[in-house]
Amino acid sequence: MAIIAWSIAVTAVIGGYFTFFVAEARYEAVSSFMILNQPPLAELNNDHGDPPELILDLLAGAALANDFQSIILSNEFLEQVEARLNSEYEWARGITLEDLHQNVDVTFRSDTRVLNIIGYDSSPEHAAILSNTVNKTFQSFATKLTAQDLIIPIKEAEVPKSADSPKPVQYMTLSIIVGLLTGLILSMQTARISLLKVNL
Repeated sequence: MAIIAWSIAVTAVIGGYFTFFVAEARYEAVSSFMILNQPPLAELNNDHGDPPELILDLLAGAALANDFQSIILSNEFLEQVEARLNSEYEWARGITLEDLHQNVDVTFRSDTRVLNIIGYDSSPEHAAILSNTVNKTFQSFATKLTAQDLIIPIKEAEVPKSADSPKPVQYMTLSIIVGLLTGLILSMQTARISLLKVNL
């Protein structure tokens, strides 16, 4: 039991040190928009003539959401986001395309046409700005791409009040479990060695 207790104590200390002194806080901010299943009828019958073939090909609900997700995460689109961030925010002038790939994500449920733009950053304010910038940039991009207003903004990202990671409870629980398993293994090995010595 002493070995198990010491093992748990050691891993708990290591886990606590990593959680509170080593791991960098990461904040998550989410903005969202909804994709219309089809453009307003008035727009389809406007003076521009028949809607472009691209619209007819893409008006497929979830399929359109999947296409938009791929576009948002593409290099071509994120380069536009990079340029906008660099021009509007001094802190973002050093941001790279690789940084955006690591700190931007897009999610949606298969039964909805709502896309969530997620921004991650060590600063809660920057995480919100990142999410909102991607969202606004894509609204303009999609309008130019389809020549129609297919997107309805739902909500802007707010500055998160707490970090998404690290999660102290989860980290400490994992540390205790690792310590317990390590202690059990060491105890079994110690008992086996003692038994071998007795038999000798």
